[in-house]
Amino acid sequence: MCAQANAGYSGAYMDCVDLADGKAFVVFHPKGTIPTASLAHIVERIDAGADLVIASRMAPGGRNADDDQVLRHRKWFGLFSGAVLWLRFGRKRGLPRVTDPLHGIRGFSARFGRELRLEPGLVTADLDIVKQAYLNSAVMEEVPVVEVERLSGKTNFPTFRTGRRLVGFLFS
Repeated sequence: MCAQANAGYSGAYMDCVDLADGKAFVVFHPKGTIPTASLAHIVERIDAGADLVIASRMAPGGRNADDDQVLRHRKWFGLFSGAVLWLRFGRKRGLPRVTDPLHGIRGFSARFGRELRLEPGLVTADLDIVKQAYLNSAVMEEVPVVEVERLSGKTNFPTFRTGRRLVGFLFS
């Protein structure tokens, strides 16, 4: 644990890369919605050579907490974001589409982490990391995870304000 030096969500990733040592970074938000066992799968895939591994609620075998809802805004926005990133940056390179680019539970190799160029103070780190992985033809994998409803607490990302910023990033 340490005090965050760089502002914003993107700044937290920058601090992680700057302060940690080791061969990989795993980012996990302990909200109780994802089994912690998924972290071992992320590390296994990085050890096997992946540059970026995302715990995906959308991949085959995964489940989004919204799946029981009639309207699945979070899920649909995540799938939409993944499609836009892939169409803009991954398709021409023949890279596989990331299905869950907004899921913050992810890991990356130390080399890939040190190559990241994130702008501090923004909330777009999750999308920017996938974009940079596409642009650098990084080896990306997803591991399926089953998400359950959050038991307590609430998000720090107001839906409409954050969504507007994320859409702005997708089309910038």
